[in-house]
Amino acid sequence: MTAPQMLAHCADALRMAYGDLPCAAKNVPLARLGLVKWLFLNVIPFPKGAPTARELIARPPAEWGDEREAIVALIERFAREASRPTWPPHPLFGPMTGPQWGQLAWKHLDHHLRQFGA
Repeated sequence: MTAPQMLAHCADALRMAYGDLPCAAKNVPLARLGLVKWLFLNVIPFPKGAPTARELIARPPAEWGDEREAIVALIERFAREASRPTWPPHPLFGPMTGPQWGQLAWKHLDHHLRQFGA
């Protein structure tokens, strides 16, 4: 994954969190259990090489500056909308609250930024 591809992927993951980018649900009942979801969001490190939704790697990245502006805007949007009452379900983890989406978004961004030494 190149840096522009990573930004596009992370931006699309945030779009998925808002419900702007639908992703097909995965049928992994264990992942929807409260304890498993909590462990993944709060304890277990983000796994290297973890599979991702096809929808999150489907589009080619835009120009670097455009992808950078887009992800900054999406992060700022997340900050503005963090307390909204309902959020779309995650394709793997199912129903998620705003704080859970926030934790997952942070963990995902941190995972990819560390890959690039940021």
